[in-house]
Amino acid sequence: MKKTKLVKKAWDMFRKVKKEAEKEIKIAIYSHHPELAQLLKELIGDEENSCVLVKKMDEFDLSQSFDLRIFFLIGEKEEIENLKEVINTLKGERYLVAVVDGERDTLSRLKEKKIPLHLVHILSSSEDYVEFLKAVVEKIPRGKIVSAGKKLLPLRDFVAERIIKEVALENGWLAAIGILPGADYPFLTLNQIRMTLELATIYEREINKSRLKEILSVAGGGLVARSLAREALSLVPFAGWLAKGGISYSGTLAMGKLLKEYFRRGKWQ
Repeated sequence: MKKTKLVKKAWDMFRKVKKEAEKEIKIAIYSHHPELAQLLKELIGDEENSCVLVKKMDEFDLSQSFDLRIFFLIGEKEEIENLKEVINTLKGERYLVAVVDGERDTLSRLKEKKIPLHLVHILSSSEDYVEFLKAVVEKIPRGKIVSAGKKLLPLRDFVAERIIKEVALENGWLAAIGILPGADYPFLTLNQIRMTLELATIYEREINKSRLKEILSVAGGGLVARSLAREALSLVPFAGWLAKGGISYSGTLAMGKLLKEYFRRGKWQ
């Protein structure tokens, strides 16, 4: 792909990422205990951030649209009964359940009510809260993930990790299934550019046309991984596709982690 064409595609991509960053994102936390739910809100977003709303359980209303609904319980039997009724009306919407200070048989009660346990997080330690915040980020629609990273500061690093992981996986598959030599390189490069733009945007680093040269040079680092992949393909002909995909995945992952630290530490001024 010619450099001028690549710059144009990168600029178009930047405008798209910038537009995505301005999308409205809404998360609702429902609870019978609003004072506890308020603490959870502060973990997810700034105290005054209107992206995260705290509501009483009896205020549940499907006429309001949210990107994610979180139900915050302390594990009482009545809460679980009420939760089951509410979940039955969700019709495929994204949700998570957080339980703090639950009784010993809380999970049994949830299982008995056929509430999916993979969506339930018991919060009893700091590690549990970290895993829960990661789950929140994983549940946010991909089209809103840049907006979430920019607007919900406590989730920013988790959003960055999700972006890096997804782009690395995509590049790994693209490299693995590539049929014609070099045919996948433009797609790998554009994915790396998109990852760079998204990370720069969520960490609020300024981007203009002159910055694109830096971005393109960073993404050009993929050439090294691509060269290694070709060498691996020639050395291991029957398993070459696996080596090719693995190298592309690990190379993109390493690049993403370096970029994350670069932007997070404010090196891009």
